[in-house]
Amino acid sequence: MNVSLKSIDLTTQLPVTLAAESRVWVYLANRALSPEETQQLNDVLATFAHSWKSHGQPVPAWAGVLLNQFVVLVADERHVGVGGCSIDASVRLLKQVEADFDIQLFERMRFAWWDGDQVQTALRDEFAARYAKGEIDDRTLVFDTLVSTLDALRRHFVKPLSESWHSRMV
Repeated sequence: MNVSLKSIDLTTQLPVTLAAESRVWVYLANRALSPEETQQLNDVLATFAHSWKSHGQPVPAWAGVLLNQFVVLVADERHVGVGGCSIDASVRLLKQVEADFDIQLFERMRFAWWDGDQVQTALRDEFAARYAKGEIDDRTLVFDTLVSTLDALRRHFVKPLSESWHSRMV
């Protein structure tokens, strides 16, 4: 299904005070969260982002849920780099989120696409099968969970399958 990128504009949900080159991690949940779960998780993530430290220094950060399905962490590393223990802290948080919300966030071969008015997901084999059946095509808007900067998240998170690494998987 070919849908306008304007129908999934995320720019108003993303932080404006962090640098464009801020580091980004995107985690795709295996199911959509309810509005209540999204609010609860946004609260947990905001608390983490406000207290995130690296080498004892606060990390300017933002964390939130996009489209009820993507958990996003953003760290502005202009003053303090994020690595080692601080990344471990984020992974521990996300593992706890998985348990608390009964979701999977670390299935790296789970793909997501926009199906008119919602996010759909499938593991790689099912995604390829849907492509083979014509249920999705090169114009289908997919979500690039491999974006690594805030600027890339804003500009390249959603793109046609033909312009994404997903095209090599079908």
